Amino acid sequence: VDALLIALAPEVDPRYERLYAYLQDDVTRKRPSVDLVLNLLTHSFTDKLRARRLFTDDGRLIQSRLLVRFSDHSATEPSLLVQYLRPAARVVEHLLGHSGLDSALEQSATLLDTLDWQPTPRLDEAWLAQLVRVAQERAPLFAFYGGYGTGKRDAAASIANAMAQPLITGDMVALASDNQMTDNLSLLLRDGLLNRAVLYLSHWDTVLKDGRPPHHILQPILDYPYVVVMAGTVIWQPLGENRTRAILPVHFANPDYDGRIRIWQHHLGHTGLTLDDLANNFRFSPGQIEDSIATARD
Repeated sequence: VDALLIALAPEVDPRYERLYAYLQDDVTRKRPSVDLVLNLLTHSFTDKLRARRLFTDDGRLIQSRLLVRFSDHSATEPSLLVQYLRPAARVVEHLLGHSGLDSALEQSATLLDTLDWQPTPRLDEAWLAQLVRVAQERAPLFAFYGGYGTGKRDAAASIANAMAQPLITGDMVALASDNQMTDNLSLLLRDGLLNRAVLYLSHWDTVLKDGRPPHHILQPILDYPYVVVMAGTVIWQPLGENRTRAILPVHFANPDYDGRIRIWQHHLGHTGLTLDDLANNFRFSPGQIEDSIATARD
């Protein structure tokens, strides 16, 4: 925490840049180096060596994307101690009270405030209430699977609403663009932690290899403390070794006749149309019903 605050200081008051330049005896060194931070926070050489691991690639501050380590490029391979530290831009905005997601996730994720979320008719109320109860009691990982428009995202938003948490949706296809899946997923999980959000990961099928998610993708998700929904079209089951967190598969089927009638009526209201034939002849998902109505109105 102290290291994070030292790195944050110039973002709050530029006068810290002059102070850090003075402490490092160089007017160009306006950001704290790893060496400076360690000197400020430790009292012996042994303590300094022990604390150095906080700023390595697998140290908590760097790995969790709270701090960014960088150099002035004057050396081809600068040592760890002479590299500088700054807080990630999104972390700064979060600490200053501005919610949102990292700019690198602009095309792949969204943050939804679920405070005023209202369930849609896509899902049976009793079934949804049971799903919410399981989420509240166990905070599991959910493996939602089903066809287009069956209400998987709506269910995730209802869970988030019931738990008084926002919802972050992430598109696994977009997260993997430019071979940046690992980095983007790390940012998504960090922003999820900052916002204490339920996560909804769509197009989960695209990450499966031989019907299972790769370990380097699944393990960080298993470590995430809040509810995560992995949504796709097919059922899957990960290996069980060294896994203590439950993964619950939930099937989202197309509604039956009564369910289809309810959805047609909800969206069309009292139009005078006879809906029996529509609900009987077209076994649409709720999303397909909504698309059909929108097309007809166009």
